[in-house]
Amino acid sequence: MQPIHWLMLSVSGSLLLLILTLTWRRQLREEYALLWLGGSALMVVVSLWPRLLEALGLSYTPHVLLVVVCVLTLVLLQVSVAISTLKGQVKALAQQLALLQYELNQRRDHPSL
Repeated sequence: MQPIHWLMLSVSGSLLLLILTLTWRRQLREEYALLWLGGSALMVVVSLWPRLLEALGLSYTPHVLLVVVCVLTLVLLQVSVAISTLKGQVKALAQQLALLQYELNQRRDHPSL
C-alpha cells in the first residue's frame, strides 16, 4: 500500500470511530448516523482496495470528485429538510406556549372566569 492509502485508511477509520462515539453519546441521531456510517465504511473499503474504484469505472479523478459532490449534495439536502421540519415544529411550539401563557395570565388576573 502507498502512503496515501495509509493516510486514507487512518482518516476514514477515525471518522468511523468518531461517528460511533457521537452516536453512542446521543449527540448524533441514529437516522443520520446510518448515512455517515455507510459513507465512512465505504471510505475504509476504498482505502483498503483502491482498485475497486477502477473496477467501477471511476479511475479518472474528476469522476470521483463528481460522485463525492453529488453524495455530499444529497447529505446536505437531507440535513436541510430536517432543519426545516424542526424550525416549523419550534415555531408551532412557541405559538402554543404563548397562547398557554396568555391563558394562564388571564386566569390569574380574572379568577372568576
